[in-house]
Parts: sequence; structure tokens; C-alpha cells
Amino acid sequence: MKKREYKKILILSSIGYLIFSFCSPFKNQNELDHCCLEENHEVLKVGKRLFFNNDNSNYGEIIVEANYLPVGSITDTIWTTSNDSKVTVNPIGNEYSNICKLIAVNRFNDEVIITAKSKMYSDIKYESKVSWRSNLIITPLVSSLTLSVTKTYNCPASYSTNYMSKALSQLFTIDGSTQGMSYSLSNSNVIISGSDVKANSLSNCTCILTATSLEDSSISSSIPITISYSENGNSTSHSYQYSTCTTRYESSTSYDSWVIDSAASCTTSGSKHRSKTVTKLRYDNDKYVCKFCGDYYWTGEYHYSKGDTSTTTTETSTISALGHNYAVYGAYYCARCDNYCPNDTCDECGKTDETTYGMFKHVCQRCGYVYYG
Repeated sequence: MKKREYKKILILSSIGYLIFSFCSPFKNQNELDHCCLEENHEVLKVGKRLFFNNDNSNYGEIIVEANYLPVGSITDTIWTTSNDSKVTVNPIGNEYSNICKLIAVNRFNDEVIITAKSKMYSDIKYESKVSWRSNLIITPLVSSLTLSVTKTYNCPASYSTNYMSKALSQLFTIDGSTQGMSYSLSNSNVIISGSDVKANSLSNCTCILTATSLEDSSISSSIPITISYSENGNSTSHSYQYSTCTTRYESSTSYDSWVIDSAASCTTSGSKHRSKTVTKLRYDNDKYVCKFCGDYYWTGEYHYSKGDTSTTTTETSTISALGHNYAVYGAYYCARCDNYCPNDTCDECGKTDETTYGMFKHVCQRCGYVYYG
């Protein structure tokens, strides 16, 4: 049988971002350039390398078509791959279809050769080198990041710490993704707080922040983070200052002796006076407050003698009349003389026939006033 020559070409249609090319088996470039290509198909050039690009669900796939000229002269094609653990060939429709789906099984760094060979004429075949690349790109927006931590002392009992943070959206961007990125840290010197990265150490130290594609964990980017720690304020001791005090007074009263101004008699009152002194003793309880942190203490109550007060006044008083101080004696009454006598002989008439016993003589021992009764 006379061997016939056929011009042949693969027609490519792509899904997503996937591109596939065959290296031409023609003897020279001009022979390829004059091949008839169907409308809307890419013109394939000798030496062109094509790539799988991962999409959001897998590692990529493309559909290729072996189209022989004259059209229909060869109808059956055998598709093979040099490594089916990386790229598989999947004829569409039947085992020897001229249309085939190539599927990248996983991400690979080298190249895989795909062969399309005529079932009828084994010397008519095409080979293409296929590589894999990702259309997911994570780009760091900064080359490094410094987060400051400042501890401000107000004295040992009080301090505040400010941990600097930075929005993750200001550190990385990702292209070609619908799911975004996850973040990880090399140690606990830095933490993820919500949508920020935040310092988490009270020392000068470092950490690595890594952003990883959620679609493909092999796509990642990292930036170094430096923690810069500083302290300020008073970190040695309290500094107490007088603030206020509470005050209490304790009163005491003293008197001088009475001085008689006029003596009282049996029937008239007298008067007297004396000095009265009221002393107020002051007791304070002072409050001292630390000027840095507000810590305070009370001294406890003590006598503040400079705050004592003393007031002296004069009191006067009336001395009541003393009244009579009687001594009582028995007496005789003389009816004739209407006289009281100490014995039965009347002092007036000298007789005894008219005197009777039973009356009493009252004599004031103080002023001598006398009355009978």
C-alpha cells in the first residue's frame, strides 16, 4: 500500500485559564503556517509551551481536538500521557475520539508529554510538553512589619500596656481567588485578633506571618514581624502627696472657784461669780494620694494641738437667802402680861398665877430673831 502523507493539526479549546499546545511534527515552519485552521481556533506555533492553571475547584483541565487534513481522512486517535499520576487523558464520546479532555491530577513542577497518534497510521502523531502553574497569586504589600508594645508605668501598683496591631488587609492581597486566605504565625509573640495581627509579647522579639490560599495550600507568602518593646513612666515607687483630712473636735470644760460678790442673809439673797473655760481639742486623720497611680492611705487619727481652741466666760449665780436657823426652847405664857417666859415666873409681872407651860421659843442662831409658837 502506498504511503500517503497527511497534514495534521490539533485544534484547542480552553476551559477557564487552561492552555494546551502541541509541538508541530512538520518538517518546517512554512508547512505549519499554511495549514487550514477552522475559525475561532488558535494558530499553534512550533515550540510553544502550554500550561495548566488551577481554578477554584481543581488543578485545571483543558479540551483539545486533533483535526486532520483533509478533514475526515483520519477519524480515530489514540491519546497517551507520559505520567498519568500528574495528567490524565480522557477521550470524549468514545475511546478513539479526536476530542480529549486533559485533567491535571495535582500540582507538578516538571513537564508531562501528551501524545495524539492516529490509530490507523502510527507514524502520524503529535507531542506536546505540558506544565502546571497557578493563577492564584498572593502579594505581600510590605516587605516587613514592626509592631510596638509600650508599657507605661504609673508606679508599681498601676500600669497600662498598649499592644500595636495592623489590619491583615493592609499586609497581603490575593489574585484569582474567591475564597481568600488563611493566616498562620511561627510563634505566640504575635496573635491574630479579629481581622488584625497584634503584638503579644513584652520583649523585643520576632515572628513570621504567613498567608495561604484557601483554594491551594501550596500558594503562600510570608513577611517577618519585629516586636519593639519599651517602657516609660515611673516604675520604681509610689510618690504620695497630702490630699485632704477629716477633723474631729473633743471638748472639755473647766471652772475656777466661786467668788462671793455679796453674801446672803437669813432674809436676803446674795450673788457670786466664777470663770468657765471650754477647750476644744482637734484630732485629724490625713489622706495621702500617689500622684502617679492614685493609690492612697490614711495616717490614722492624731491630736493636732495647733488646731486646739479655748474660750473663757464668766458665770454668775444668785445665793439664795439663808433663812433663819432656829433653836427651840420650852416657855411659859403669862396671860396677864401676854408674855413668854423661860420659867413659870413672868418676867413682866413677877407672878406665877397666870403663867402656863406649853409654849415654845424659837431663836435664830444666825441673826437672833425670836418668835414664840
